[in-house]
Amino acid sequence: MFSTRLADWRTDEQDLCRIRYEVFVNEQKVPPELEIDGEDETAIHVAAFLDHAQVVGTGRMLTCGKIGRMAVLRAYRQKGIGRALLDELVEQGRKHNLTRVYLGAQLPAIPFYKRAGFSVYGDVFLDAGIDHQMMELFLAHD
Repeated sequence: MFSTRLADWRTDEQDLCRIRYEVFVNEQKVPPELEIDGEDETAIHVAAFLDHAQVVGTGRMLTCGKIGRMAVLRAYRQKGIGRALLDELVEQGRKHNLTRVYLGAQLPAIPFYKRAGFSVYGDVFLDAGIDHQMMELFLAHD
């Protein structure tokens, strides 16, 4: 069983970086200098935990509403963890009164984001040598 919660970059940095390094640098061959971009200290971070202890996934949202660094360890994919992380980030967007959240999706991940209500816009572009396309979700407020 897993749970998600907000993460604190100051105290959770090591665990969040471990997940991101494994997924982006080791699996996807993203250069390490591109993975760390200096925006983590001001971003909203979420993490997924097994039994409230082991971190197995993470994601972040910048103050402008850009979601990124969505990563789940390979052994824990296809179990709803990525969706739970995404839902938590979208909810944070609502709590911060954003009108929309957006992201650059790797092309194979577009169906995942579409199932969460995101829409594609713009042309395909390269980021870290990987094809991406922008996606957005407009947020309703109570």
